[in-house]
Amino acid sequence: MQSVIKRILVFMWFISMSGAIQSNAAVTVNTTRVFSSSTYLPGQTIDVTLEIGISGSPMPSGVIINETIPENWQITSSNLPINKFTPPSTYSWLEFSATGVPSSIVISYTIQIPNDASGTYNFNGEVLYMEDGEMKTVTFGGQTSISMPAMAFGTSPSSLHFGTTQNTASIVLQNLGGTAFTWTSAVATNSGVAGWLTVNPNTGTLTAGASTQVQVIINRNLLGAGSHTGNITFTAHTTPEVSNTVNVSVIVGNVSPVTDFFATSLLGFPGNGRILLNWTNPENFTGTIIFRKTNVFGWDDVPVDGTSYAIGGRLPGGAVCIFKDTTQQDTAFIDTGLDLATTYYYRIFSFD
Repeated sequence: MQSVIKRILVFMWFISMSGAIQSNAAVTVNTTRVFSSSTYLPGQTIDVTLEIGISGSPMPSGVIINETIPENWQITSSNLPINKFTPPSTYSWLEFSATGVPSSIVISYTIQIPNDASGTYNFNGEVLYMEDGEMKTVTFGGQTSISMPAMAFGTSPSSLHFGTTQNTASIVLQNLGGTAFTWTSAVATNSGVAGWLTVNPNTGTLTAGASTQVQVIINRNLLGAGSHTGNITFTAHTTPEVSNTVNVSVIVGNVSPVTDFFATSLLGFPGNGRILLNWTNPENFTGTIIFRKTNVFGWDDVPVDGTSYAIGGRLPGGAVCIFKDTTQQDTAFIDTGLDLATTYYYRIFSFD
């Protein structure tokens, strides 16, 4: 396929030169490669942009762009059609025109990184074109290698809400960098009761690009009725150390309703009216969620049991969720971006 492409270029070169005997002025080709990120993470993707600037008269009637990526990495999409793949990892694009190729060619592609990638990887590319009957080659400049970050520590999720019945949950710890490290965990609670919140295991080692799962366990027998909160701080012992905190909340007993819910207009200006909502959380705080409508709430404007609503989610009757809180125990919220000529209705719920 490579030889076919070259023959096409040579053929089109003679077409552009037919009818006149002239010497081709020097053609200048500038190339650069840009990564969307200065580092990579295993299993993720990055975007790569190849920029080619061409000047001269007459312009080449065709160019071949070859890009060799790391082995086992894969290009998943490209803004220009890929004309050829040469194992193990070279991709080729062809640009041609009988009247001369464009002065600017931009190739943007997305590359999938293997889950087991580690270390530093190199990219090699070149642009081939004909000048005075001779094939010329220009090597890509710009970014030519990419590595994993030296250190990055990830924890997910960032908070856990156990509600009234759940007793266990999982947290994923990730080493997103290129160096192994040990990690530890520390538990703090706001209830003054020790032992109700534990982590298993509470320490370990993560190699480069690895992840592990830990269990968070709640012992409700040690807690009285009400809402209890705490947090778990995971620390990666690197230089410098990095710590991530996961907030934890648990309810012992039944969900209690919110009280003293009222709204106050803060006026504002056209297109950005504001309404202040205030309420009192129950002592046994579980979570609060507020919905809004522009007409009176109907019988079906109530949350469906077992359904999780995010901001922007809607109840069966059309009411939209505008506020949700499980950890901060807020007692006020300002609803903004409202129409000053419209009447708004609100309803607040406790949930677990």
